[in-house]
Amino acid sequence: MQVEIFEDIFNDNREHFHLDNLLSLFKEDRHFFVIDDCGQIDACISSTWFNGLNNRDIKIVKESIVRSSRKVKNKLKIIVSNDESNSDYFGTKEAYLYLNQPLHILVENSEYEPPFINAIIRNFDYSGELKYAKDELWLKFSNGGGSSIESVLRGEMQNSFNNTVLTKSKEKYLRYFVIKDSDKKYSEEVLPISKTKFLDYHGICNHILYKREKENYISSNIYESFIYDKIKKNYAISFLRLNNYQKDFLDIEKGFSYFDNVEMVRKVKEKESLEKEVLNLFGNISNSDYLNIGIGFAISYPGFKSNFSKKFDEMSKDDMYQRIKHQPKIRSQIDGIERNEFDHIVNEIKRLL
Repeated sequence: MQVEIFEDIFNDNREHFHLDNLLSLFKEDRHFFVIDDCGQIDACISSTWFNGLNNRDIKIVKESIVRSSRKVKNKLKIIVSNDESNSDYFGTKEAYLYLNQPLHILVENSEYEPPFINAIIRNFDYSGELKYAKDELWLKFSNGGGSSIESVLRGEMQNSFNNTVLTKSKEKYLRYFVIKDSDKKYSEEVLPISKTKFLDYHGICNHILYKREKENYISSNIYESFIYDKIKKNYAISFLRLNNYQKDFLDIEKGFSYFDNVEMVRKVKEKESLEKEVLNLFGNISNSDYLNIGIGFAISYPGFKSNFSKKFDEMSKDDMYQRIKHQPKIRSQIDGIERNEFDHIVNEIKRLL
């Protein structure tokens, strides 16, 4: 994150201790000191705080001045000032407490989702910034438990940020990026308002996956490897015959199945009983393929949720890109650039980090 410090902070000798704490974050390159205004530069280098720094720290500040001329505009920025006329400004200790938190990637299951997000980071973060942040514990996964994502965030707002210097609304101090499954059964399905209402109301950055769930991003070459497994073979062959959009919105785990409580077995729904839009999407496949994918992959894949997720570890950048290249690109609301879904996710996490 970018941090701009106004002149009044440098001119106040009582702020030395908290400026030292902020400087510790800049020295690690955890956050970036933005100082490109002539007044701020003059106030900084003439301050008793700056002139009391050791040579190494003076060098850090001077390098920040040089780097600020080519600052990354896409990074989120906060302003540090004691000017109470603007409620968005942060005090020095307030800023330190806020910035010293890790950024949490809040997912629906912190056991099954991370292999997918890690694969995106591994293959689409060309700078290595996010891997480094994870290694340094500046970036962490948190478990939202599906529909409980809102409960996690609500609990954080109710039970944290109680220091007296944290005077803003609690949601202002949250450092979260939420990733949710779309759960869409077909591409034109409109997401319910409830999917993002809480997040949008509290200004919490989020991304809703284009495809139904993370499993829908597994590449074709993984399914090709299942052809040699006599248990998974039939499902894999039928799945590979689907088109991209069928692969995107199929419930891979359960297919079109339901549990018959009388016969105590899992059965496939009659094709004609499917929702109209779902039937339009899958109505052209053969009866044998419908039965194979309709029963769901979990029935022939022990420990489906956990074990299938690990397949993301085997996927290359090209494998992953092939699964999303047909999707519409996403235009950033910050810089207006259109990116593929994986580049967009990486860009959004970097912006908040």
